[in-house]
Amino acid sequence: MKTISREEYHRLFDGNTKILEKDKFGKKVVETSDKKIIKIFRLKSYFSSAFLNPYAVRFKKNAECLKHLGIPTVTVDKIAYCPEEKRYIIIYQKLEGSTLRQVFEHSYDPGLLLKLAKFIANLHRNGVYFRSLHLGNILLMEKDKLGLIDIADMRVLRKSLSPRLRVRNFRHLVRYADDVSIIKQFGLSCFLVHYLKNANQSSKWEIKFHRYWKSMKLPM
Repeated sequence: MKTISREEYHRLFDGNTKILEKDKFGKKVVETSDKKIIKIFRLKSYFSSAFLNPYAVRFKKNAECLKHLGIPTVTVDKIAYCPEEKRYIIIYQKLEGSTLRQVFEHSYDPGLLLKLAKFIANLHRNGVYFRSLHLGNILLMEKDKLGLIDIADMRVLRKSLSPRLRVRNFRHLVRYADDVSIIKQFGLSCFLVHYLKNANQSSKWEIKFHRYWKSMKLPM
């Protein structure tokens, strides 16, 4: 990881840049004129896991893991740290497409929900536990492929996720009322049936999955 000065840091935002996301501490995500994304991670404390294992580094490693698994995601160009600003930055090529939230705002597509169920099953089968799982972080790209963005908060295990971990991951998705309402138009039970069909597990395994779903009090 390269260390940059305050001047170099601010120079990144010179010219025609578009702020995509910000909070009370400043810019969080910026798009440059050459279609690259700069994501900024603020270091909150030197006594935290984010200092020992920065989110920018996790983001890069996660992108590499996903690409190795054949799952579309962003291509990272550079990561750097500015000590004076206490900011990590990661620069990556913009992944072209529309989030599923954007797509469903314009039209309801049951076929796309079937594709989503299959996509999530594939993530879990490959050991991907994506904590930021929601329709705003899944892109519909060219040739109807689905891809992931905002991948800093993710784990990739060496084996397929257990029923319990899969249900815990779905719990992240159902926190978003708008996302749940979209899936419920299709039927949440039908969505799960298609997910389990693509999970390719035994009936005993599926019983465990439903048991955990019920014990975690997720919507049915």
